[in-house]
Amino acid sequence: MGEGTVALMLVLLDSNIYFSALISPRNLPSRIIHAWRSGRFTLLTCQQQIDEIREASRNPKFRDLFQPHQIGKMLNHLSIVQPFGGNRCRTSMKPPILPTAFCSI
Repeated sequence: MGEGTVALMLVLLDSNIYFSALISPRNLPSRIIHAWRSGRFTLLTCQQQIDEIREASRNPKFRDLFQPHQIGKMLNHLSIVQPFGGNRCRTSMKPPILPTAFCSI
């Protein structure tokens, strides 16, 4: 995309995509994350999803896969994403991925 160009595509990723991207720098999830970081699309997220990733990263099964600094870096990148949905999208879904997307349109 050229300078000053706005990404028109809004993308909401499942939390597992972020973990998969950390496993291998050459897999499809990594390429998706790179496309977002390159400005190819606008990422949608919500605080509940960030909290879910933080909580899941503490699972013992991830200790052998990820270093804490990798998770921290990923969460820092996600924390700069403008959260969508706000309080108008309260839901019992955990995390409220689809309501976040619908409230963002």
